[in-house]
Amino acid sequence: MNAAGRSATPWLRPVAILAALGLVAVVGRPAVGQLAVMERTVGHERLDFLIGEWSHEEIQTILGQERTVRSSGKYSWLPGGVWLRGEATVRGLPGIDVHHGWLQMTYDAAADEYTELWYDNQSPMLFINRGGWTDEKTLVMHGSHEWGGKTIYSQNVYRVVSESEFSREYLVSDDGGGNYVRRSLARYRKRR
Repeated sequence: MNAAGRSATPWLRPVAILAALGLVAVVGRPAVGQLAVMERTVGHERLDFLIGEWSHEEIQTILGQERTVRSSGKYSWLPGGVWLRGEATVRGLPGIDVHHGWLQMTYDAAADEYTELWYDNQSPMLFINRGGWTDEKTLVMHGSHEWGGKTIYSQNVYRVVSESEFSREYLVSDDGGGNYVRRSLARYRKRR
């Protein structure tokens, strides 16, 4: 203790709390504790279509005005090849100078499902989606989050068009009954 009656190491308590929370998370969810030993599988390889640098540009009508929306993205495997990392930037949206987001995605072979984590500079939350392939070309990720006192259900739909093109559609619903409305649809082309 110092003269003011405070601990000389004020950082020690938060570190101990974080360590305890981490232990609870590992004990409570065994899959989290297994992440360190995940191995690359065919399920991971199916995400290889995203690897590279991509761009998208189109004229959209937003809030009654035509605007040119431009976006770019870059995807790569983190060391070990089981976590895909993506980064995206969108310009041209009303009221937002630059919308910048980050994605991480992996395949859990034990659960036979994909997990997608998304966070950005516009939302105060981490979006968690889970899903799988509905056919050879379509990966659908489902999630939900609280927004404005309501539960919002969402879908990210990735469609492989060719080796140099894919689309990402974002759909939302506030009833959970499958009545989804398209919020965005972007067709990305690989940069040469």
